[in-house]
Amino acid sequence: MTPSTQASVLVVEGDTRSAVAIARSLGKRGIPVWVGASTWSALGALSRYARGRVRHPSPALDPEGFAAAVDEACTQGRGDLIFPTTDVALGILTGARGRLPARSVGCLPAAEALELISDKASLLRLAAAQGVPTPQTHFVQRREDVERLAPRLSYPVVVKTRRSRLQMNGRWRPGARAYAATPLELIDLYDRTRPLDPQPLIQECVPGYGCGVFVLANRGEVRALFAHRRIRENPPWGGVSVLSESCEPHPVARDSAVALLRALCWHGVAMVEFRHDARDQIPKLMEINARFWGSLELAIQAGVDFPYLLYRMAQDGDVAAVTQYRLGLRNRWLIGDLDRLLWVMRGCQPVNDTAPLARWREAWEFARTGGMVHLELERTDDPLPALGDAAAYACGLVREVAKRAVGARR
Repeated sequence: MTPSTQASVLVVEGDTRSAVAIARSLGKRGIPVWVGASTWSALGALSRYARGRVRHPSPALDPEGFAAAVDEACTQGRGDLIFPTTDVALGILTGARGRLPARSVGCLPAAEALELISDKASLLRLAAAQGVPTPQTHFVQRREDVERLAPRLSYPVVVKTRRSRLQMNGRWRPGARAYAATPLELIDLYDRTRPLDPQPLIQECVPGYGCGVFVLANRGEVRALFAHRRIRENPPWGGVSVLSESCEPHPVARDSAVALLRALCWHGVAMVEFRHDARDQIPKLMEINARFWGSLELAIQAGVDFPYLLYRMAQDGDVAAVTQYRLGLRNRWLIGDLDRLLWVMRGCQPVNDTAPLARWREAWEFARTGGMVHLELERTDDPLPALGDAAAYACGLVREVAKRAVGARR
């Protein structure tokens, strides 16, 4: 098949780092990549390897308009395959399967499997059935349950909505996750979370570091596997990885990920996220993300090119298994790492780490980060995504300073 006849890929919600990685991976091979976006700063559309931009409404604000715009792009030949990069976009497209070309959504997971993992309570119950280690979690039904439970817990604990994204009044909004350090804080936090989710989860904080097992599966059978550990996260108390390293998967994490995805008959990519518990050295399951992840570039550079493997699986029906890759390779999201440093300079600390972060040590580690470090966005052959990322961050800082200045005058 020549490049001119290759299936096109539409990357929706293209203002993500993973959209840049997808565009670079596929575009270098001559595969037509179109990047869907609702904002001017769509990083994926800035890549020289993207064929062009497809304008679509924000899926969070206008789900129906978003689905209609994607459908139109598919009709125009710009979406033979659809690669979502956010949870909201994936959920809408999975639910809109009936109105989209079957081929375009053929590389997405089944709606039933996606629904199960999107509800953390359901996922934890599946994990228990599969013997997968999880944090101690309390499923409470009412405020009285929390009042009885609060004095017996070890603190801090985290209160989280069962879903990372919530649909309210026809729109999508982020779920909630916050920490409580005392029983009174827990009860207050539970009261504030209930309007979003009447039955939020109360979970122990697991000391240690984040690690992930990344998988491409074909109807439940693993076709590619990669693992990394998080060295630095932003924000410091738990967030996205800004410095990560490719590593051998912990046997428990690897076997747990494979067992869960096989039980789900999973199709497509998935990030199975764990927290490596410093107390017993056993990874505890945190969640499963069903779309391309932020540190996708690390896997590609290490030798597991998930976008191209998914593309070939969608085209050919299957791919040969890929499980070997470079170990010890590091990936750094420079702007995210800088933002983390600013958080630490302002005194923010991880709530689940016994060692407080010293400002001078963090500044030194930021400056000296080296070794086999690959900058995620900065490329001499494709400079615009990194420039766009820096510009968007600078605009955000200006808005924050202006907002504080206005507030101070009042």
